[in-house]
Amino acid sequence: AKDEATKEELEGTLYVCLECIKLMALLTAPIIPESAEKVWKMLGYDKPIEKENWDKVVREHLPPNRPLP
Repeated sequence: AKDEATKEELEGTLYVCLECIKLMALLTAPIIPESAEKVWKMLGYDKPIEKENWDKVVREHLPPNRPLP
C-alpha cells in the first residue's frame, strides 16, 4: 500500500479474499476438479485437494507470508 495508514486494512481485505478463494476451490472440487486443483496449487498447497479433510481446511487459516504465483 502506498499509504501506510491503509496498509493494515488492505492486507486484511486481501486476506479475506484469499480465504474466500480457498473455500470456493474446496466447494467446487467435486464439480470442476481440475480447475479447483489449479486454484488450490496457486494458493500454495502441496497436498491434492481431493485428499484434504474439509473440516480441517475450513478451520485452518492460510499460512502468513506465503508467496503467491
